[in-house]
Amino acid sequence: MEIVKNRVQPIWQQIKHRAELSAEELSDLNKNLLGLNGEILFEKIIQTYMDNGLIFQDLHLQIFNKEFQIDCLAVMQDEIYIFEVKWTHYDVTLHNGSFYFTDRMVEIEGYALKKVRTQKLVARFLDYHQLNYKVNYFHVFINPAQRVYGVQKNNNCLSYFDSISLISQLSKVPNFYSHEQLQSILLQEHMLSSRHSKCPALRFNEAKKGVLCLCEQDFIQRMTERQFKCSCQSIYQ
Repeated sequence: MEIVKNRVQPIWQQIKHRAELSAEELSDLNKNLLGLNGEILFEKIIQTYMDNGLIFQDLHLQIFNKEFQIDCLAVMQDEIYIFEVKWTHYDVTLHNGSFYFTDRMVEIEGYALKKVRTQKLVARFLDYHQLNYKVNYFHVFINPAQRVYGVQKNNNCLSYFDSISLISQLSKVPNFYSHEQLQSILLQEHMLSSRHSKCPALRFNEAKKGVLCLCEQDFIQRMTERQFKCSCQSIYQ
């Protein structure tokens, strides 16, 4: 099992707590961190419940000068499965292939647009590299507390528990082929950085000083001469 990861979560957490950010920068950073938390939770599902298959997490690829990112690409039963992982706190309604905020019934256009764009670019990428695969695309709403209404079987829309069931079932049957060519190409073409990535700068001389707790949510504070404590109740001695 190969796992490609380019996690920037620790860096972003440091920037969030140490840099002076505008409201817009902080909002973008929190949104990105939520997305990363979802991807990490899905990665734990993969590691726990997958028996057989190839896995590529957080892939950044390019075809004809167009970049695209894939949260998780899995090869199971000799087919490609693309998982677009969403971590949100609001409920969603699926109707006629489109997603809506349940409380307002306003369409979330980005979900459908990314699905169409990613599928087109993946098809071009595979064709360019002379790879022949059936591609299956799934939205995964990874927050166990979230509700997605109106889901039909052919919508390829998974909840946290649905994703566990799907991965467990599909990975019980090993791949018949080795998929070495696909594996080699994905590892070779994976981009370590994107020209579209936006991350606020952290200048050391202006950074807020302190020791960030392992929870990555707050700095630890001195309680006694030998004891330190975080707001999450973790104690350091």
